[in-house]
Amino acid sequence: IDEFVYQNRPARARFTIAHELSHIILHRKLYEGHSFRTTDEWKEFVRSMDEETYGWAEWQAKTLAGLILVPRDPLAKHFKAAAAESRKAGLDPKKAGEPAVDYISSAIAKKFEVSPQAIQIRLLKDGLIELQDTTTLG
Repeated sequence: IDEFVYQNRPARARFTIAHELSHIILHRKLYEGHSFRTTDEWKEFVRSMDEETYGWAEWQAKTLAGLILVPRDPLAKHFKAAAAESRKAGLDPKKAGEPAVDYISSAIAKKFEVSPQAIQIRLLKDGLIELQDTTTLG
């Protein structure tokens, strides 16, 4: 991350740091034996990975970053409270679909200092919500 992101987009910065830490934890063997002195050397290493390995490593790092920043039990607790608030606002999470999920994830995101998208992904993965169309979640 650069200084702008660190200063102006703290949720993005936190997720990026957790994501990169996840790579260190999960993929140490993938990087062993490689030394990067420049950004270009790092980019070349990444480009040399086959698509499946790269995709799998990114998915794993994103997933672990989400778990680090948004643990299951606190997420479930905040989801319950946010779902109750959304019902008071006239958005039933079971019936209102995406508008209710947006309302809930925005409220919870503030508690964890992450993006609403990160919360939506965690809610889906933990089975706390279901959406018919998840293409907007990345």
